[in-house]
Amino acid sequence: MRGKDGYLELLFGKVYGSWKGHEKEALQTYDALMGTGDFRAYLAKGLFVKSMGKTDDASLLFDQVCRVMRQVSPIQSHPSMLSSSLGTCACA
Repeated sequence: MRGKDGYLELLFGKVYGSWKGHEKEALQTYDALMGTGDFRAYLAKGLFVKSMGKTDDASLLFDQVCRVMRQVSPIQSHPSMLSSSLGTCACA
């Protein structure tokens, strides 16, 4: 099921991620949305895996957020905003 602008999938990912025993479904939901090039999916998955203690995986996803956002809208004037929001970010 594809919701308008991916909001529904992001909500499903969040619900699955907070529902004990459904982490796999959360990851699958985010992965499916990542295929659309939506930076929010990378961000949501990064935050989710970071909450699971997988900081290296999260860092890679946060770097991908920067790359995808640069493709959509140049952010040269705002890299510090992303850097402070995501921790270490390759776009800073």
